[in-house]
Amino acid sequence: MKARPEAVDGAFMLFPTVCDMAQTPNGRRLRPLFFFVSAYILAAVVAVFFVYLFPAPLTLRLCEALFPIFPRSQLYVLRSLICSPRTVFSALRMARDEMRIIKGIQDLPSYDDPPLEEGEEIRTSGGGTKGEKEESWGMGEGGAVADVLRTNAKGIWVYFAERDNWVGEKGRVEIYRALKEGGGAFDEGMGNGSGEAVFGSDGVPHDFCISEYWVCSVDGLA
Repeated sequence: MKARPEAVDGAFMLFPTVCDMAQTPNGRRLRPLFFFVSAYILAAVVAVFFVYLFPAPLTLRLCEALFPIFPRSQLYVLRSLICSPRTVFSALRMARDEMRIIKGIQDLPSYDDPPLEEGEEIRTSGGGTKGEKEESWGMGEGGAVADVLRTNAKGIWVYFAERDNWVGEKGRVEIYRALKEGGGAFDEGMGNGSGEAVFGSDGVPHDFCISEYWVCSVDGLA
């Protein structure tokens, strides 16, 4: 909304993970996976176990045991992912970049942050200068997440899950506060066309799109 104000009138944010991703409950719990060497190690483990040792039916049953609420179609997708060392490696590297880039709500995002491990280089795709990258993301002056939320608060509708380990209670409070300071975050049905904030109490999870049941539940909120 900051980068393209003439093209974007409003935004609907479901389960917004827009600040301190590494400090969310899941970010802290999964931190060992985001070290530089973890992607290489896990990709090698995947290659050994799920490509060469485990037959496909056994891998599918393992996925079903770990994620019993996933529909059958999603279990096949998950099996395909963990049976691809290259996909596992890329997913972990992307997740690691997200942990580094999505920082505190008052911080200015930057591609020039210190790396997680000493001596490691930060690589970004697409080339371009630091200023060009910041401009493309709508950063620069006033580009902290809190500033963007305050400025556009009346055009942002946000839905928080009752419990969301990718947002966390601290992140939820900070996002809500920034929207309130900008004149938004009205209670559901009270916005009169301005931004609203909904705190879900119906158990819809962060990964609702995996299950058709939860997709229909979220669709019913509209």
